[in-house]
Amino acid sequence: MGEVFPPSSVLLHAGTGNSELVFDAVGKYPRAVCMDVSSVAIAEMKEKKASKLPACENIQFAVGDVLEPMVSLRDFVGGASFDGVVDKGLMDAMMSSFDEEYQINTDKLFRNVHEVMRSGRYYLCVTLAEEHLVRLFLLVLDSKNGSGDWMWSKVRQRAEAASCLICGERSELQKVAYCSPRFSLPRPVEHPPNLLVL
Repeated sequence: MGEVFPPSSVLLHAGTGNSELVFDAVGKYPRAVCMDVSSVAIAEMKEKKASKLPACENIQFAVGDVLEPMVSLRDFVGGASFDGVVDKGLMDAMMSSFDEEYQINTDKLFRNVHEVMRSGRYYLCVTLAEEHLVRLFLLVLDSKNGSGDWMWSKVRQRAEAASCLICGERSELQKVAYCSPRFSLPRPVEHPPNLLVL
């Protein structure tokens, strides 16, 4: 995460669940808000946090749905926007096919994330990158690019001798491949938010 978010970043972890990522990575930043639609998961994470104090004082938890407007989350950070949004497996869990419902939900998620992010920052999506998810990303990003709202930044795939889903380039075991998508923005954009898929 250090490659994507500077040490001073204020982060939103969307779809926290009971992931230790909160304490292992997200919590290393000066301020982090972790949200999940499950009040049970958030209660569990608050208990975990209590056992890790004072090291995790910078982490706050909130119950919320990424498919609903998230502007109220800014209250946790003094009304400011987030420097980045982290999604580890949220898209995998929420979007199980390419049908119309998931296309609408993906669009909602991206719109809601856009509302709470600083301009030009990253939405970091750690995903299995199944074919239907890549298609959802491309569909939403393609429609967003027309208005300059989003820009596909790059894709990094840790692979066991697999091909990158975007460019087809092969990477060897344990190596990391960086690729740019094969479409260009229809018009220049100054500082759109970026989607970074791992």
